[in-house]
Amino acid sequence: MQHGRTIRTHADTSAAHRGITRRRVLGLGVASSAMMLGSLACPYVITPARGATKTITIGMYSGPRTEIVKSTILKRLEEKHQVKILVDEGWTTTQLGRLRAAKNNPVHTMMWMDDIGVNIARKEGLIDRLPEDKIPHLARVFPTYVVEGGYGVGIDVSTVALTYSTRDIKHPPLSWSALWDPAYKGKVSVPSISGTHGLNLVVVAAALATGKPLHEAQYESDAAFKQLAELKANLHSIFVHSLGFFIFPVPEVRITQG
Repeated sequence: MQHGRTIRTHADTSAAHRGITRRRVLGLGVASSAMMLGSLACPYVITPARGATKTITIGMYSGPRTEIVKSTILKRLEEKHQVKILVDEGWTTTQLGRLRAAKNNPVHTMMWMDDIGVNIARKEGLIDRLPEDKIPHLARVFPTYVVEGGYGVGIDVSTVALTYSTRDIKHPPLSWSALWDPAYKGKVSVPSISGTHGLNLVVVAAALATGKPLHEAQYESDAAFKQLAELKANLHSIFVHSLGFFIFPVPEVRITQG
């Protein structure tokens, strides 16, 4: 299970020009789209010369959900507040890399990130605690979704499960061990380890190798990678998209982690 989070990075909080400011963006981003957006990081708003269009850079996942947000929520914000919103797409690991590279000169106003990324970013000093007084809607969020002592706020929960082609598999697989079944040689697609879904697969592999429950197996990385090595014969491909079920138009793929 993973949670989308909203996070805030270090930034100058001095007064900006009239119009849309960093403080207003924090309020607008959550008030108008908190139930749509996932994890957000907040460095600063670039303030160009007076009269020029203000530019905001944010980070988001790649995929259909991002395209929907860009064409609806972001478009409305741009039109209403005369601001240009630039989007850097990528998974949590990519976004962490951007935060690290810009630590001394932050350029992102908001960023989508899985909860594990919020934990890492907080420990590395890349983000600040969300300003509750400037985001009134935080008071309406279930406490479970406020993480890392208020450094992140979740807006959704995604599940991790076996996903299979009902066209080709008539009897649903009942265990993660199905990914290693010789019957699916060359027909398995799995997520890249560069994303949280890929890390989940590592934990699953550890659980299968050790017989331990997932919450204990997550610490058995050596056993996990030995188990994953045995999966190689079954692999058709490794995908870098968080929605694994989009792989099924590929006729050779029968089963994946979605």
